[in-house]
Amino acid sequence: MSEQHESYSSSRPHISIILPIFNGEQTLEKAIYSLGSLKAIGAELIAVDDGSTDGTFNALQHIKRHLKNEPIRIFSIEHSGVAEASNFATQHAQGDWIARIDADDWSSPHRIKQQLILAQQESLDIVSCLVKIVSPDGHPVLSLQDYETWLNSCITPEDILASRFIELPIPNPTILAKKEVFELGYRNGNFPEDYDLWLRAMAAGFRPGKVNRTLYWWTDHPNRVTRKQSIYTKAAFLNAKKLHLLNGPLSGVSECDFWGAGLEGKPWIRWFLDQGIHIRNIIDVNPKKIGQVIHGSPVILPERINTTPQLPLFIGVGVPEGRKQIRDFILAHLPHTPGQDAWFLA
Repeated sequence: MSEQHESYSSSRPHISIILPIFNGEQTLEKAIYSLGSLKAIGAELIAVDDGSTDGTFNALQHIKRHLKNEPIRIFSIEHSGVAEASNFATQHAQGDWIARIDADDWSSPHRIKQQLILAQQESLDIVSCLVKIVSPDGHPVLSLQDYETWLNSCITPEDILASRFIELPIPNPTILAKKEVFELGYRNGNFPEDYDLWLRAMAAGFRPGKVNRTLYWWTDHPNRVTRKQSIYTKAAFLNAKKLHLLNGPLSGVSECDFWGAGLEGKPWIRWFLDQGIHIRNIIDVNPKKIGQVIHGSPVILPERINTTPQLPLFIGVGVPEGRKQIRDFILAHLPHTPGQDAWFLA
């Protein structure tokens, strides 16, 4: 490991922005410059060259010389992957808060400040923002517009907590969080390292939120690491969901209610049963299914949900509009609180 010597002197920064990079020579300049003035927001940048084989380290040195009055620290380590490179950066972070950015994305220069203000106003531990998913030249990626819409619909802490088993509503590179949250550490396994970390953080009680403004441009391209490695496949995400369901909402649960008897719900129902969890009732709105018995559980209308006793509620419905209607029904008619004893699955 090596670190380029500092060319600035300042008091300890309040925020550390960590940037793990592997072969990011072509894009990292845009990413770093997009942050604006680090000194103006009391931040430092920690760039970790994760054993790149291109000109990443030289590019970092060039940027540092050009931004000679900005607090930028450059490290070079043997190639070990994004989880280890991020953990390495966290260990060297001096700030009380840590923010992420990826080398092929860019953010608003106002992003970090606005996230910190929201964190302080709302007593949040983890703060994301709205995103635009774009191609490297900045055009919207039309095939990901539904995903972008869903991400940007999960804004409140309650919505984020309730939706975290659909996918991660707070994209990893958009996050600002307390240092103690990042110190939980990214782990390597048969799951996405970022999804695993933020599920653990939320399970530990760290409160998430989101600035309701577009402050991050998330770049999608064929060579993006999430498109090339097995830990980012649908099966790997499912591994993470099941692991964290068992360690979290399903811990100690022997019986629950389940909403959704369609294509999305039935595989989850079978998995719940395989875990030894009895499903008291299956809720659905399809008239053809009402009154049926599926895997030993009667299918009932939402109006027939029994809340005595009140059981945890899991919702396996794939259509976003359907999930929104269910959320509204829960808030209007049930004693459940999404994110506390009601969760959406996908």
